Amino acid sequence: MNILYYYWGENSSRSLVPILQQKLGYHLDIVSDSFEDHDDDPVFHAMFLNKISQNSYDCIFSFDFFPLIAKAAKEADIPYISWIYDMPHLALCSPSANLSVNHIFVFDYDLCSKLAVLHPDAHIYHMPLAVDIDRMLQILDEPPAHLGNNFDVTFVGSLYEKNLYDEIHYLPEYLWGYLDGIMNAQSAFYGSNIIEELLIPTITDELKQHVKLDIPSSYCISYKELFADIINKKITSTERIQLLSSISSLYSLTLFTGSNPDLVPDATMGGIVDYMTKMPLVFRTSAININITLRSITSGIPLRAIDVMGAGGFLLSTYQPELAEFFTDGEDCVLFHSEDDMLCKIDYYLSHEKERNEIACNGFRKAAKNFSYENQIKKIFSSIF
Repeated sequence: MNILYYYWGENSSRSLVPILQQKLGYHLDIVSDSFEDHDDDPVFHAMFLNKISQNSYDCIFSFDFFPLIAKAAKEADIPYISWIYDMPHLALCSPSANLSVNHIFVFDYDLCSKLAVLHPDAHIYHMPLAVDIDRMLQILDEPPAHLGNNFDVTFVGSLYEKNLYDEIHYLPEYLWGYLDGIMNAQSAFYGSNIIEELLIPTITDELKQHVKLDIPSSYCISYKELFADIINKKITSTERIQLLSSISSLYSLTLFTGSNPDLVPDATMGGIVDYMTKMPLVFRTSAININITLRSITSGIPLRAIDVMGAGGFLLSTYQPELAEFFTDGEDCVLFHSEDDMLCKIDYYLSHEKERNEIACNGFRKAAKNFSYENQIKKIFSSIF
């Protein structure tokens, strides 16, 4: 199979490309040219069509969706496969997402269902994300429990302290109060998202007068949906800082982040770790790995959770419907439903090493069996060809 692969700097390509080439025996040509506009760049469009004309490709592939590539694929009449792992992903609201050449694979059930309605001419599939098991086994020894623990509790990721919500300079007091109220309501539980439902028309209309958002007129997304994404990121920032501060006040917490260290002053800062080499070692050698899912991901399994289990680490995560569906809570990973629940489970599993290691081993085996790149990419191609 001949594949034209678009690379934009994503970490996952370093795992997927060798699997496509070496394990599956596919031929790849890789394009990495940048563009000025996601929807309209004549230079990029001409370059991409010229590249297509030089070979007989069976498909185009990219992580995330690019309207420019979809347009070129339509003109050349070849399938365009995009595997989405960023949420929110505004490009999916482009009219180009509805082209019939598109085969869009989405890791979140809720978003998948929404896109199927928005883009009836495209082909929309649900596909969880993957972990590079072969790379993990090259870096780490098996079984997972044999490396011991360098850290008690760790968190790897951003605190999202630089978010659009905090750039809003003025709102009437009652609007601030309403938004604080719905954020507090959403923060009280996991497993579903109520922000859009609570952004009633009168509130949305009022917000439009004070907060200007640049929405392409052709995109099928409402102001309410855009503002909900902004609020969800703010909730996630507040939540991560609050939960991690609570952990660090009671236990030894190491943060691996590029965010401001002063936001969680009692934590030890580990800096930024390389995704391909150092991060798996952190996951494997941490007694407990914390995952606090971005609130825009309403049902899906975030990549960080799969990475932790794929590295043989013990995962303690906010509740996600698909985590509970594909993995068994208390056997493959552990899910929490509130701050108190999280702290109680940290206390318990720090003092129950044997049980903790058994869960980490179970999570590793299930991730290796069902969520390897080779497994997922075979499903993707068999869905199309």
